[in-house]
Amino acid sequence: EVWVTSKVGFFPENSDGVWMHDPANCKGGEQSSIETCIAELGLTPDLFLIHNPCTTREEYNASCLPHFFELFGHAGDPLAVSPTHLPDGTPLRSLIMDAKLGEAARAMDAAEGGAAGAALAVRSSRERSWRAMEAALAAGKCKYIGVSNYPADLLLEMAEYATAVSYTHLTLPTKRIV
Repeated sequence: EVWVTSKVGFFPENSDGVWMHDPANCKGGEQSSIETCIAELGLTPDLFLIHNPCTTREEYNASCLPHFFELFGHAGDPLAVSPTHLPDGTPLRSLIMDAKLGEAARAMDAAEGGAAGAALAVRSSRERSWRAMEAALAAGKCKYIGVSNYPADLLLEMAEYATAVSYTHLTLPTKRIV
């Protein structure tokens, strides 16, 4: 027996030009992504997951940064961030991540008229994505639905609007053993 899982909603809306962008897998286009997946696989997957909670290009750019430290660094990829520490020993990862997350927050606040408007906009985007997943479940396009890479606070937020049971895929940090 084989279990098939697919992810949709990887990229935020209006995210042309971001790393790895695929216009066929954007938030707001979940139904189309689901239909494409079913057609390409030639079967109904067991589980569809929303790939991540990012709703803006700035959030997406910040969330991708760990790849440039951990994944690319291990493979010797030229995109890897190097050096990884300042001369005084301060890790660059946390400095860059904090700066990019702050940039994302400021951009959302400016676009939505302040922190309250930004919070409402991102929640609304995540809720629309979840509603599309519930519609796919109700239409029999999968057996289960869920989310991937959602932190605990967003899972609690989701409990306020989700009507279908969800499954959660978590990736826990790992350390490279040399």
